[in-house]
Amino acid sequence: MRERILVGALGCIALLSTGCLFGADAEATRADLALAYAELEQALAEHPLPEADVRPVNTAFDQASIAFFLRNYSFAVSSIRELTARVRSGGAADGATRGIAALRGRSIPRTVVAGQSLEIELRTFGLPLAPAPPRTVPLRLMPLSGGPAVEREATLPLGLLGRVDTCIAITGGTELAPGAYDVQLGTDAGRFSVARLWVVTAGLDTQRTANEARLAELSAETPALAQALAAARARNALLTDRPPDAQTALAFDDPNRVAADVAVEIDALAAGRDPYRGRTGEYWRVARAGDVDVPLRVYAPGIAGADEPLPLLIVLHGAGGDENMFFQGYGAGRVRALAEELGLLVIAPRTELLVGNPERFGPLLEAVRHTYPLDDARITLLGHSLGAVTVVELAKRWPGQFAAGVCFAGAGNIGGARGLPPTRVYIGEQDPISPPRIVQAAVQQARAAGEPVELITLPGYGHTLGVGARLDEAVRWLAAQRRAK
Repeated sequence: MRERILVGALGCIALLSTGCLFGADAEATRADLALAYAELEQALAEHPLPEADVRPVNTAFDQASIAFFLRNYSFAVSSIRELTARVRSGGAADGATRGIAALRGRSIPRTVVAGQSLEIELRTFGLPLAPAPPRTVPLRLMPLSGGPAVEREATLPLGLLGRVDTCIAITGGTELAPGAYDVQLGTDAGRFSVARLWVVTAGLDTQRTANEARLAELSAETPALAQALAAARARNALLTDRPPDAQTALAFDDPNRVAADVAVEIDALAAGRDPYRGRTGEYWRVARAGDVDVPLRVYAPGIAGADEPLPLLIVLHGAGGDENMFFQGYGAGRVRALAEELGLLVIAPRTELLVGNPERFGPLLEAVRHTYPLDDARITLLGHSLGAVTVVELAKRWPGQFAAGVCFAGAGNIGGARGLPPTRVYIGEQDPISPPRIVQAAVQQARAAGEPVELITLPGYGHTLGVGARLDEAVRWLAAQRRAK
């Protein structure tokens, strides 16, 4: 019997990983997944789950996550969108909603100069098996900065198995002011973000090339300016008319604003000033750690400009994510408001570059110090999954550096770690990726050795959604901690 179960499970995994069950998987990308996940977290923030829905919604999301890790991105994206509709409406998605959830959208071209014509391409994920009757649904180009949307209609075969392969023309583009746009399809609970569109005042390739010539003439006289110059070069490299799908650093930003900021940053560097010193608000940059540039997203509260020492919170995303997840995903970016309220400087580095190389944390921290004065008694860590493993690895490698740590959905080798700061470990009761019994045993081992580790179990939660559910609690606890002198 056990052998049959094992063979059946392996068969399901094979179907998921090859796409045989749900169709070919060449169309969906990590960019599609980022939009779908951000939309789900926003829905959860606006419509908190009733207790009866916590377990089934978490189960469904974890199944989508496993499909993602098995590289079946199409199934993952469409499943997460259907969950979003369920969270918004309180009920299961109907056939038309499921049809929209299975669409990939693309702006052609992705970046247009104001006034230029474009098309929105809509195609079905995978290989549908049967026709479906057409329906007319609204298509909206919604400016991320707010304001009225540009609206069109699309007539599509939206049954679950209907095939869509069409383009909607936006002729002339005169209705589109410069900015970043969310391309939305559908109505009410069944409305999804299917693409991003950038409308620019001038070609990004042209602006990037001009900036590169200016940057090539600059040199750095101090370590602080060397870090700033590396950051400016990396930010300038984001300015491209054809951004790769895997690049999400600007997926939620206006490239016109970034281009204008980069030009000002180059002016400051040419004058021998660090353009990031005391900068407030949110921005993307890199920090040089040896021969590696570590991408990170930064949020500095309004008080950062006062040159007073700031408490530092380092947030570390899980596997498959990137440095943008705590600002666009987990808790719908709730960390921004918490940082402002609590006066925290928040940095979110690329986890994969630290987990196996914790020695890179030293240069990373030094780069942050060049930009902001830090309160050394209030440096804390928070990580999810792979990020939780990294929290433990950093605490082991840099003993006495941190005031406290929080681990969501895993804790790595916490059982064998010694000299830890006060640490909270949150584990979902039904986590299929970091099994609770293994995490519980590791925490018990650490506690038996006298380590200050606390375990908090989240009833009904799985591997990921518990982060947003308990982010406020975790960050407030961290903000109250101070390293013993």
